[in-house]
Amino acid sequence: MPTVQVNQLHLISIYVSDLEGAREFYKEHFGFEDVGEMPPGLMLKGGGAILYLEEGRQSFDHAEMEPLPAEICPCFGLESIKAGAAAFAAAGLPLVMPYTEFSPDFAMCAVVDRDGNRLEFAGKP
Repeated sequence: MPTVQVNQLHLISIYVSDLEGAREFYKEHFGFEDVGEMPPGLMLKGGGAILYLEEGRQSFDHAEMEPLPAEICPCFGLESIKAGAAAFAAAGLPLVMPYTEFSPDFAMCAVVDRDGNRLEFAGKP
């Protein structure tokens, strides 16, 4: 039996170095829309996902510990992974995982955002 039962994903937090640059990146390349400010960051939505972007935060904030950069790897769905990979390449986004078809019904690819956060995309080829 689990300690607690998770029943919903509220949002994905992504820590970035330039809040406005990250906002524009996610809007331009992935079609996210502004939801509103949530100080010290902001929220975007798209494809059923809510992203919370916050500038400058790190995963450990304790004086006695060495701060480490936050790491995440959300996976988003697209209508067509092959078309998405082609669009990313055309936009100059480096594919850190090229279009890969695992079965006739499932494929993946991945890019990184401006801060090196890996963003995966999975679904029908």
